Amino acid sequence: MERFEEPSNSESKGGCPLGVYENLLASLPAWVFGVDEECKVVWSNSFSERLTGFNPIELQSKENGLLGLLGPDANRVLRKKISASFTSKNKNRFFAFDTELIHKDQSRVYVNLEAFLLLEQEGRASILFFMAADKTDKVLMKRTTENEERLVTLGTMASEIAHEIKNSLVSIGALVHLLKKRSEKEQRQRLEFVENEIERLERLARSVNTLARPAGSSNATHNILSLLQKSLCLLSPEIRKRNVKISLELSEHTQGLTVGSDMLMVAFINLIRNAISALPPKGKLWIKSKVGAGGLHLEFKNEMVKKRVSRQEDLFRPLAKGGTSIGLPFSYKIVENMGGSLAFRRDGNLAIFSIFLPNSVISAPG
Repeated sequence: MERFEEPSNSESKGGCPLGVYENLLASLPAWVFGVDEECKVVWSNSFSERLTGFNPIELQSKENGLLGLLGPDANRVLRKKISASFTSKNKNRFFAFDTELIHKDQSRVYVNLEAFLLLEQEGRASILFFMAADKTDKVLMKRTTENEERLVTLGTMASEIAHEIKNSLVSIGALVHLLKKRSEKEQRQRLEFVENEIERLERLARSVNTLARPAGSSNATHNILSLLQKSLCLLSPEIRKRNVKISLELSEHTQGLTVGSDMLMVAFINLIRNAISALPPKGKLWIKSKVGAGGLHLEFKNEMVKKRVSRQEDLFRPLAKGGTSIGLPFSYKIVENMGGSLAFRRDGNLAIFSIFLPNSVISAPG
């Protein structure tokens, strides 16, 4: 077995196991480091501080070693690969692995880890050496390009869907108008409700492409509680079908408050429907309102039974990694463009979506 000369000085407290090669490794514009079979970092060049925020001594002191820089999924995969490298007796003991590193400041760094050397030492633990190349710029640029392409596709689809919806609503509206003339008073009232909803959906179809632009508003005002009641009325078939109980805890100070856009109703519908889909039959949804010094708080709270939220930051970003929702991001954009905010938090097994509308965007009665 080849022996390596130990250097007289070292970047890290343990000395470089590769002896005279330390100076060469230390000057490389890449992070080079070695781990033992327990994935502990036993040597590192100083480039580690630039890439991870940790200097060599800090890395060697980390209890979880290399795995402490990774997320849970990458942690499991890399642990398995490293273990296989130490036990394998053939050429397949070396591998390359793309992953995210968690920087000291909690940001994400995208790297390619390449295992290139297994140093088997007599009377000492073997060391698997890696070289890590920073791929952050390339990954972010690729994701930006992919998101732009998806936005174009989504915009095209939205336009086509909105066009088809609008055509159907025009036909339905004409039929309802004809039926109103031939119906009794009670029936006419119901048809007027349907007609009003058709007009609202037509406005929604016209503005569906504003997901990435400010939502339009008019000079008209819309009662917030009325929009909430209409939302519950429209979703009543789904509520009854799943036997969901709705608990309303609305502050008396909410009465008469208005906003300048009925698009808020779309946000209400999406939040209520999201809760209903997550609840089991006979589940419960709490809807609360509270008026504070800064504005109006609306809260939609339900048990999380069917849906598990693993990455809360992706809830309102359908194009982000792992994101699939359209309704929640659309609601977020509507509320944001009205001057308010939509947030999510967990309380045990409860999912809580909160809308805040500041005084600047709501009007009080009188």
